[in-house]
Amino acid sequence: MNGSSLIRASWKGDMSPKQKAARMEEWGQLPLRELSDLERWLKAKSDQFTIVSDIRDAQQTMTIGAIESTNSATQRRDPRPSNISKLSCDYVWNETKTEEIPRVSVSDFLLFHVPVTQDQLWLPGSFQALQPHWDNISRRRLDIDKYFVGLVMATLTEQCVYLEIMLEEYFCNIHPWFSVIIEPGFRKRLSQLHSEPCAETAMLLLALFLATGSNDQNSNDSHRTRVYQIGKYLFSFLQLQRQPSLEMVQSGLLLVLYELRASRLNEASVSVGNCARLGYTLRLNVDHIQQDEESFPWVESEERRRVWCGLYMLDRAIYQIATGFPAPHAVEEPDANFRLPIDDVFCYKRKAPVEGNSHPSFSTPLQVPLCYFAREIQTSRILGQVQMLRRSSDADWSYERFTALDRTLMQFMEILFEQTPGSWAVLCGANATCLASAISLHQDRLSRAARGAISSTDLDTSFLAIRAYIKMVGDICSKFDALEPTRKIPCVPLPAVICTGEAVRAIRYLKGSYGLAFQFDEEPFERVLIYARRTWDLVAIVVEGKTFILNGYNVSYRFYVDESTGDLRSDHFGGSISGLIPDDPAPIINGWTGMPDRVRREFPDQGRGDFRIPAIRIRQSPGHTVSAFRYDSHTVVKGKPALPGLPATFGIEEDVTTLVVHLYDQYSEVGVDVMYSIFPKHDAIVRSVSVTNKGKGTISIEALSSMTVDLPCEDFDMISLRGDWAREAHRQRCKVDYGIQGFGSTTGFSSHLHNPFVALAHHSTTESHGEAWGFSLVYTGSFAANVEKGSQGLTRVSMGFHPDQLSWPLAPGETLTSPECVSVYSKNGLGGMSRSLHRLYRNHLVKSKFATDNRPVLLNSWEGLYFDINEENMYRMAQESAALGVKLFVMDDGWFGDKYPRTSDAAGLGDWIPNPTRFPNGLAPLVDAITSLKVANSSEKLRFGIWVEPEMVNPESSLYHEHPDWVLHAGSYPRTEQRNQLVLNLALPEVQGFIIEAITNILNSAAISYVKWDHNRAINETPSPAANHAYMLGMYRVFDTLTSRFPNILWEGCASGGGRFDPGILQYFPQVWTSDDTDAVERIFIQMGTSLVYPASAMGAHVSAVPNHQTGRTVPLTFRAHVAMMGGSFGLELDPLKMRPDEKAAVPELIALAEKLNPIVLKGDMWRLSLPEESNWPAVLFISEDGGRAVLFFFQLSPNVNHTMPRVRLQGLDPRAIYRVDEQGPYSGDMLMNLGLQYAFSADYGSKVVFLERVDVM
Repeated sequence: MNGSSLIRASWKGDMSPKQKAARMEEWGQLPLRELSDLERWLKAKSDQFTIVSDIRDAQQTMTIGAIESTNSATQRRDPRPSNISKLSCDYVWNETKTEEIPRVSVSDFLLFHVPVTQDQLWLPGSFQALQPHWDNISRRRLDIDKYFVGLVMATLTEQCVYLEIMLEEYFCNIHPWFSVIIEPGFRKRLSQLHSEPCAETAMLLLALFLATGSNDQNSNDSHRTRVYQIGKYLFSFLQLQRQPSLEMVQSGLLLVLYELRASRLNEASVSVGNCARLGYTLRLNVDHIQQDEESFPWVESEERRRVWCGLYMLDRAIYQIATGFPAPHAVEEPDANFRLPIDDVFCYKRKAPVEGNSHPSFSTPLQVPLCYFAREIQTSRILGQVQMLRRSSDADWSYERFTALDRTLMQFMEILFEQTPGSWAVLCGANATCLASAISLHQDRLSRAARGAISSTDLDTSFLAIRAYIKMVGDICSKFDALEPTRKIPCVPLPAVICTGEAVRAIRYLKGSYGLAFQFDEEPFERVLIYARRTWDLVAIVVEGKTFILNGYNVSYRFYVDESTGDLRSDHFGGSISGLIPDDPAPIINGWTGMPDRVRREFPDQGRGDFRIPAIRIRQSPGHTVSAFRYDSHTVVKGKPALPGLPATFGIEEDVTTLVVHLYDQYSEVGVDVMYSIFPKHDAIVRSVSVTNKGKGTISIEALSSMTVDLPCEDFDMISLRGDWAREAHRQRCKVDYGIQGFGSTTGFSSHLHNPFVALAHHSTTESHGEAWGFSLVYTGSFAANVEKGSQGLTRVSMGFHPDQLSWPLAPGETLTSPECVSVYSKNGLGGMSRSLHRLYRNHLVKSKFATDNRPVLLNSWEGLYFDINEENMYRMAQESAALGVKLFVMDDGWFGDKYPRTSDAAGLGDWIPNPTRFPNGLAPLVDAITSLKVANSSEKLRFGIWVEPEMVNPESSLYHEHPDWVLHAGSYPRTEQRNQLVLNLALPEVQGFIIEAITNILNSAAISYVKWDHNRAINETPSPAANHAYMLGMYRVFDTLTSRFPNILWEGCASGGGRFDPGILQYFPQVWTSDDTDAVERIFIQMGTSLVYPASAMGAHVSAVPNHQTGRTVPLTFRAHVAMMGGSFGLELDPLKMRPDEKAAVPELIALAEKLNPIVLKGDMWRLSLPEESNWPAVLFISEDGGRAVLFFFQLSPNVNHTMPRVRLQGLDPRAIYRVDEQGPYSGDMLMNLGLQYAFSADYGSKVVFLERVDVM
């Protein structure tokens, strides 16, 4: 992070120019270009740092520049300002001795996790005093502002990997908030909190400090400190915002946890009156509370009810988060006991617990309260009260009563496990709190057992109860662990970490303190903790010596440098892992060991004993192809550098981090940069390679893979997409056996025969379960994809240039950069893999403004009239289209050519001027007339689009006669024609310039809103092996220039249908014509196959006439339309003047339906529920980004005579939410997923589109 970016990071909030100027003056525009600059600046100001002897008595205010005290007698100067060996303020001055504050990394501090040994986990959320590390801080009663500043200063000298995180956290989040809270007029400025930058994060940190701080009952200090006073204003802050944020809800959650702990320790700190007033401010309570607090039905005792008040308000706040509107006010507040599974009055009247199944609220758990998290905390509170009673001398509790309570609570938790709202992280934390409380119930019994004071039978039963609680929370952790990444809500895990960590700590305490042989599975707990740590403060790339670790939310990619050879060795690509990886044992054989083809390599070169497919092959000037690349150095970059001349994924610093490993062959003087970019939120790793000739002679690159990865010895299946013209993207799955299994393209097309994609999966992996690895090449030309299982069982996957079409000369100083390859990992089957690719491509590949914009419903003239178009019939077709509700009319092939009219595919390509016979007035008058037409009965005007094929030329054209040398050819060999056309050589700058100028002139000549860019033949003869890639570089330059010049035009790619459906084309064209086959049944196969890699937003899909022009099949209009609606660009491709009256009457309603669901299809997640290859009833579900809406597509391909229809089970819904299904219901999410929906069709080609809307959370 350089100085300028740091300063920019300080202004993330909305600040006025005056505020910015004041802040800049305050900080003096720090020149923080390097760590040394920061150290020098801080040391220069060391005399302004004052250490305090008694923080409890010193009511101070503090900024990073000075500590100002209202009691100067309590201040002491740092005696060491002149000989500071490291930065000041990393210790606290004590009257008798100096003790250092423990050094805690920023990432650890934000989780309040004090790292100790590897086999321990201490979190300051303990209900008991923790290790001296934390006690050392707690004893001094450090206020959060003083302590935080001291801690920040202490961590500035840590590893650079934490420096940027810490600086951004402090300058962007902490300092702006402290500038408010340290002022005397804080309360008066409370109404302005909503305007302070990052105030919500600061509030959350304050709540964390409070909930995890010390509970020193012997201290005379009041808990009514300034920190807690700030916490009491939480709900006023919520009221200012109206809609609570996740940070605010978490702050409330932590305050309630604090109250819960205080109640267990019999401490009072917040009055019920305060809670009631705050609730009234947020309009959460009934009106009479403000008038008469005593009439509040359940305000009986400050000690007894304050937790319930907080729970009640938190319950309402979370309800607002989930539903988006205020919770309804009750006419009369119900008694708190009605909301509990057991009557808590027994805790005060010394009664035995009531059986759960006898209590009225226990049988109706979905009635109240609004949020089940509140019930969790209530249960834990009861446990705390029981614990208090057990310490009382007059409490007579038998073991049977403990057993009854355990049985009741377990039954209650089982219901909560099945009926809890969507925030699984909060659920996990709440259940872990219950677990910790249950363990504390039995700790005294365990202690007595260790002394022999109770029988072994009682002890065994206590262990059974604890094991039951552990299993319950472990199941919940595992269920949370299995959720889709987007369902885990990365903002929520803070409370879960505190509570789950407390549960693990308590269990380990039992094992360590009493020496009891107590076994439990820590893995589910640890996975939740690891996930929470990753999502809160994920370090995307960690470098430990010469080991490199790339971390996503659910993926780890690790490799290291072999010190003996300098080779890059693969360690792991799969699910998230932490800690050390044991070395692979050498194979136990009587043959060779230690050979390069027996190990996993990251960048395998050629000629040194690795006989598998190499990542690179260089023809050296002497003629050999031996290379010896060794590690030289590495660089870590925030963000992602662009690839010169190539399409590539992109992202800001918060989205992506890049590692560049520099390799060097000292013998040939060739350098290689292997670039790894990780998008943590998408579990995606993007790789590319750059080769630079640093020698004195010319070399030739004959093979270059963008990505090579060696996977361990496991059994895999290989999944790919095969096809041909009008038969694209059909799934193919086969077992990976020993040897090479590969495919690719040498046509210049990327995807007709084989798409540039391959996946590996275990044999048992399905759409929704199992591990899958996907690899997708961001390139539009010829490619090669190979999967090789070597003799040792290791599986190598490589993708990149096709070696048959690459022989790239590299002169001294020149560089060749490969296209990039996207690699994703999923533990949720092929569907999870697809959704990761979809999200990545929608958000970080497509540059067009239309990436997520609703697409206009269009009508294309091609299958309606083919080449038979003119000014008159185009206008009539446009008129009819507008009347039906079409928003965009597209004139396809046949409109151009002067001397050589485009009346067939035999002439005209290359002459991009309107045909004077067909359009005597040019395009402008026709376009003006069409764009003046109103769409149906609305005020919206029809838009106009056009078809072009600029990369081609007919021999029968003026362009070819003038420039025959502009086409690709191989010397005097015959120039092979396909579809009567030749390919222009886009490697030539003059050809690029001609195309850019010709298309620019067309688009400037009329109000054109859409361009369909076609490409209808393969590349045959080329002048050199380097010509194919040179062509692609020229083509990308043309695409980039035109799409940048005309950003408001919607561009659609096409290549005889889906011949160029690849990630590279999506960089410039947000949608692609999926296939020239418009038959609806065929399109189900094609579109669902395409969705294995590409989002629905990229698919163009049209309703065509019947009988279908490709298959001759007749399919109902509704079926055709429903299939087309699964594409992001819905349209018609027929002559509306020839439609039957009943079909024409149905079109407006179908268009309205398509427009209604288009936002969900464009931006939502896609779930393939059943595949056409496997079922007669293919089904697809799209779920909106926020989970609030969904649309189901359900089809029947052939009749099901005299047989029950199967149910379609949905996926991806919130199991605890309530949905309306086509205005029917309510239905629970778990019912829709576990039981499903059932529909019946009476004939072939039945279809159903079903809308779902989430209306509530149980």
